[in-house]
Amino acid sequence: MSQSAAFSQCDRSGFYYGEILPDQGFGVFTSVSSYSPGEYFRIPVLNGASYTISTCGAGIDAQITGYEANNTASGTHFFYNDDNGPECSGTAASVDFVPTFTDYARVQVSEYNC
Repeated sequence: MSQSAAFSQCDRSGFYYGEILPDQGFGVFTSVSSYSPGEYFRIPVLNGASYTISTCGAGIDAQITGYEANNTASGTHFFYNDDNGPECSGTAASVDFVPTFTDYARVQVSEYNC
């Protein structure tokens, strides 16, 4: 599925991993290896900035869904990818996104099929 899919396949998770800060500098990726499927993390985002999130190299069939942190509607998301995203191929998921808000993004990684 593309990142513009009308829905995500998994319910919104209530398991909080923590906050991941993309503060390593321009073009430098932050990696997290202890993150588990079914959890979500928060990441601060700026309106109009560009972000990339991927599960490249993960040993699972992954899905990535992004929600605006202050939006509590379970099905409302602003990005979603399941397989063959712009950064990975095969069953790894990845997204490139530009938010239309300044807040925290709530990013959930799930193993297919939830």
